[in-house]
Amino acid sequence: SMFITCVFRLLQLRLTEAQLKSLINNRSLWARLAGFMYVRMGLHQDRYWDLLSGALTDTEDFVPFPDRNSEVMSEGKFVEELLTKDKYCDISLPRITTATRRLISERMVLYDQFRRRYAANLEALDRYGQPGVDVEVCNVTGEWSAGKTTGPPTEGRRRVTVPVKFSGSGEEQDVCIGMLISPSSSASSRDLT
Repeated sequence: SMFITCVFRLLQLRLTEAQLKSLINNRSLWARLAGFMYVRMGLHQDRYWDLLSGALTDTEDFVPFPDRNSEVMSEGKFVEELLTKDKYCDISLPRITTATRRLISERMVLYDQFRRRYAANLEALDRYGQPGVDVEVCNVTGEWSAGKTTGPPTEGRRRVTVPVKFSGSGEEQDVCIGMLISPSSSASSRDLT
């Protein structure tokens, strides 16, 4: 396919770090997807999580094979499949060691919930608009940490983050809105935000 041909060409070019980051953060969905394939096919497995995890909560939908009447898939689901499957179509992907696969699988457990929370928080984004909002942040191992927002969310609808200062350590970090809740006594137990 044309997509795989483009990925193959990228592999031949041997992108620099700056070019790769530009590619996986590109405005074009198909350019980002090619960048994700480049990471999975051309880089060492130690780099997969660092480079691909930011896209796991991305909800932008696309049809992977328009000429085959395939189903709609989100960008995050595409990246999840790259991390958890051994093949893309009929192309064998580089093997992942058992230890790395186990680590990825442990981290992936929470990402369906993170994607649902991301979509819910995206609709209620104004709640995080002011600094000083009490929040709780879930990390990839499922541990919750308390903190306060220190600024407004990033603009747009893709990979939205909120700057959070953690209560215990004082560390400040940009947190994906899929990993963030604003606890309140009035929220129902079904409220993901």
